[in-house]
Amino acid sequence: MVGRVDLSTMPAFSKTEAQLLSQYLDKNHNFRHANTTVQARALVDDNLQSLTEGPAATGWRLAALVGAANVSAGDWSTLTSNDYLLAFGCGSSGYTSVGGIASTSDYASNTYQVMFQMTFGSFFGDWDNQNNVLRAQLCNPTYGLTSCWATRPNWHIHHMGLGETIGYGFLMSTLSSTYSTSFNAASVHVSLMGDPTLRLHYVAPASSLSAVKSGANADLSWTASTDGTVLGYHVYRAADLKGPYARITTGLAAGTTYSDTAPLSGDSAYMLRAVRLEQSFSGTYYNASQGIFASYSSSSTPPPAPVITTDGGNGAGVDYVTNEVAFALSGTTGSDTITIMVNGSADGVSYTPGSTSWSYSSALTEGVNTFSVTALDDLGNTSTAGSITVTLDTAAPTLSIGGPTPQETTGEPVTFEVTYQDADTITLTEANITLHKTNSVIASVAGVSGINGTTRTVTVGPISGNGKLSISIASGTASDDAGNLSAAAGPSAKATVGGIIFVDFGLSGAGE
Repeated sequence: MVGRVDLSTMPAFSKTEAQLLSQYLDKNHNFRHANTTVQARALVDDNLQSLTEGPAATGWRLAALVGAANVSAGDWSTLTSNDYLLAFGCGSSGYTSVGGIASTSDYASNTYQVMFQMTFGSFFGDWDNQNNVLRAQLCNPTYGLTSCWATRPNWHIHHMGLGETIGYGFLMSTLSSTYSTSFNAASVHVSLMGDPTLRLHYVAPASSLSAVKSGANADLSWTASTDGTVLGYHVYRAADLKGPYARITTGLAAGTTYSDTAPLSGDSAYMLRAVRLEQSFSGTYYNASQGIFASYSSSSTPPPAPVITTDGGNGAGVDYVTNEVAFALSGTTGSDTITIMVNGSADGVSYTPGSTSWSYSSALTEGVNTFSVTALDDLGNTSTAGSITVTLDTAAPTLSIGGPTPQETTGEPVTFEVTYQDADTITLTEANITLHKTNSVIASVAGVSGINGTTRTVTVGPISGNGKLSISIASGTASDDAGNLSAAAGPSAKATVGGIIFVDFGLSGAGE
């Protein structure tokens, strides 16, 4: 069984040979996975009815695949607006055109919506020339999976109705003793363009297969096929992801789980195929989808814990204090799936399974917020948790002003004590202190000195005159690790200067 995907020397198309080949592989994949479907019908365009051998007989025999009622005569241009599974066309031809059908330039400028094509005419069956029309039939982005030069001799591909490949039909068409003879019987040359392993009927496969160690078993799970007629699934196993695979289910596995009670030791792989009972126009057969795959390991080596990074730039896995309610956290992972919990909830987490990065951006709660991140690899092994705490602290440091000492003076310096609470950094200087004086008091702030970590002494002097004095402290003289700044404080209690007692009678505007 031989087929050829040769898309070289096709300048009529805008794509390079490599691009055309990539395009072919994509549409082949989409058809096999039932992502692209066409109606089960066939078109016959016979422009050689004068030939007594009846070249279109090959086309009319397509009734075995789609039913007699679904085979119709029509012009090849019908394919530009209607999709067909198969089509046969013939006419007087050259290397780059089929008379009455289409030319290479037509294929370059139109979309012929047919998957399996058979054409007949002079010359172009010898496909090894520039812009050959037999090869042009493979150059559409979505349609045109196979093409062949058919009639001399006739092709017999009815086996595809019961699950065989078109390559098998090609092989059987070369055997003169199998079917009735025709012009040049048993003289088929290699004129099958396209993938010889393609079949007519494809089942939508399942998706997201995983194989996880569970005790002595390998537990498989998957997302069901979107094909509503699927009867169940076959499970296959191999020592290597590339195969070969051997089926381990005797009957069809129902549902979306299966447990292999005797998995291979070490690394291995599983394949899953959805199965339906195909009811074709030639009979019925059990039709299995393309396989989906999962790696498996009987070892339990967990992946490394994901990396956590705070938005403060202080590295990975470092506890953090902030006064910002809306806090951003991010990290990376080398595993397939991670679980991110913030105070026991996944709210605010942004992560797409399979990606290498994750983030959190939501409101924190006052106090300690615990972030815990674990990773799950494709073998089902779970990492240890990477965790940090992010403390939300929106309370600013407070301060109080004690004193004055002494409360009365005739010229000696006066001191006040400024005591801070919940402050991690204190930056009190003379510039932050305002001195309040009444009557004829003359004074200035002489300096600030530290008593201990949270208290500062403010000295006011020299002092002269008569009256009272006090101090106030500007805002921002202390901060905590979260970045909160202290508020302003004062004026303080007052010191009497000069020994003259002033009495405040409470009258509006009265002095002391």
